[in-house]
Amino acid sequence: MVGSLCHRVGPGRLPYTTRRDVGGGVAMAATALLATFLWFALVSAVRVVAPESAGLALIQGLGVLSPLAVLGALGSGTALWRSWVPEQPDPVRGAVAGGLTVLLSLVPVAVAAGLWIAVTDVAAVTPAELVGAVTDFVMVGLLAYITGAITAGWLAFPLGLFGGWYHERARRDRDDPARGHAAPV
Repeated sequence: MVGSLCHRVGPGRLPYTTRRDVGGGVAMAATALLATFLWFALVSAVRVVAPESAGLALIQGLGVLSPLAVLGALGSGTALWRSWVPEQPDPVRGAVAGGLTVLLSLVPVAVAAGLWIAVTDVAAVTPAELVGAVTDFVMVGLLAYITGAITAGWLAFPLGLFGGWYHERARRDRDDPARGHAAPV
């Protein structure tokens, strides 16, 4: 029953999700969206306890870039399922792909944060300003990636592992109903 839930009311109803690669990308985007909602709920609950914490306000403010992580999960999940996950459903490889998707989904967030700082710091187009902008882009991008991995990775990585495993298990059950517990769709 749960295995076909995504195909009845969830992201499995979207076009092309029956394809292995697109289905994997959509599953990872849905997992990233779930991680985003849970992360905001947890950070907001902590903010109720410590409303004056500037560090928590900064961390919650960085969550504004989380839609980029969802889009990054869609793109990297699709690419990983297309190039690395085999045609035959493999829940273990799906879990590894889910974990890798979480790590790759932070790249668009880091690039956006680095570009934002680099572009806002350039006052004039001189060689020194351009070198400073590139340095700012690299340093802020790395800092944003590491910060995102630390502040959200503890929640997103296990969810990514589970999401990839579950997606591959649901594919296996859909392709071979006698092996799994799901009814044919």
